[in-house]
Amino acid sequence: MKTGYIWDEIFLGHDTSIYHPENPFWVDGLDFFTMNKELQGLEQVHNRNELGRASALRIHTNDYKLRFEKDVNTGRQWFDYFDTKIKSDTFEVALRSVSAAVSLTSKVCEGKIKNGFAAIRPPGHHAKVEKAKGFCFFNNVAICARYAQQIYNMKNVLIIDWDVHPGDGTTSIFYDDPSVFVVSIHQDGIFSKAVGSTTQTGEGEGEGSIFNIPVKERGDINDYLRLFEPELIKAAQMCQPDLIFISCGFDAHYSDPVGNMNLDEKSFQRFTKFVKEIANQYCGGKIISLLEGGYNTKTLKNSVLAHVETLMD
Repeated sequence: MKTGYIWDEIFLGHDTSIYHPENPFWVDGLDFFTMNKELQGLEQVHNRNELGRASALRIHTNDYKLRFEKDVNTGRQWFDYFDTKIKSDTFEVALRSVSAAVSLTSKVCEGKIKNGFAAIRPPGHHAKVEKAKGFCFFNNVAICARYAQQIYNMKNVLIIDWDVHPGDGTTSIFYDDPSVFVVSIHQDGIFSKAVGSTTQTGEGEGEGSIFNIPVKERGDINDYLRLFEPELIKAAQMCQPDLIFISCGFDAHYSDPVGNMNLDEKSFQRFTKFVKEIANQYCGGKIISLLEGGYNTKTLKNSVLAHVETLMD
C-alpha cells in the first residue's frame, strides 16, 4: 500500500495579510503534483467536501459553528482572539481543512493506503470545543480522532504533537477521556509556564492520558529524543493504540520565525521513523499526519518532503 497525500487549492484562500505568519504562501508549493515530482509514488487522496460540516460537529458545538460563520459573514476582522484573523472565505476554507483531514483518515482506516499526510490550512491544534485560538478554528486532529472512533471503531487513539507550541486545544478536548492519549512535545514556556506543563496529565478517567513534554529553548534533536522517546514508548504501552495521528508542526525548525528551537529537516525524519516503529508495533503502521505550524516557506517544503519520504519508506 502507498502513502496518501491530500492538498486542496482552496487552502490558498483565507488570506488575511501577507504580514500574518499563517498566510497562503506557506502552503504554496505543497500541492500534490509538485510533491509527487519530488516523491514519485504518492497516492493522491481527493477531498470529500461534504464531510466537513458534519465532522466538525463531532467535537465543536453547533452554537460555536454558527457563531464562527456569522462573524465571517458580517465582515469582522478576527474571531475570538486577535490572532485568529478572518476573511470572507475563512469559514469555508476551515471546513475544507476538516474535510481533507477526514478524507485522509477514511482512506487509512479502510486500509486503502498505509499512512498519509494532509497539507491543510488553517491548522487546528489550539482550537477548543467552543473557542478559536492561535490561528486555529476547527481542531482537525481531534475531529479525525473522534471520527475514526465513531465510524471505524478505532477504540484507542494516540495523538502525537511535535509543533513548537503545545497542543493545548487538543489536550483540553480529551483531558478526561481515557480512549485518546495525547503526547505534546513543545518549546518550554512559549505561551506561558502554565500551558503545556508536565503537571497537566488529564483528570478523572483520563488521568495519565496526557503527556506534556516541554523542551528548553534552543533545544536540538538530542534534547528532543532524550525526552520524547521514553515518554512516547510509555504512552503507547498504556494506550495500546488502534490508530496514530501526528499533529505535524514544523515550526520547531531553527529557521522558523515563530519558535526558538534548533531542529532541522533530519530531525523530523528521526521523529517520523520513531513514530513508524511505534505504529508498526501497535496498529499495523496506521498513521495520519496533519499539518499544523511551519512558517518559513522554503524550509517548510523541505521539512514536509523529509517527513513524507520517511512515511513512504
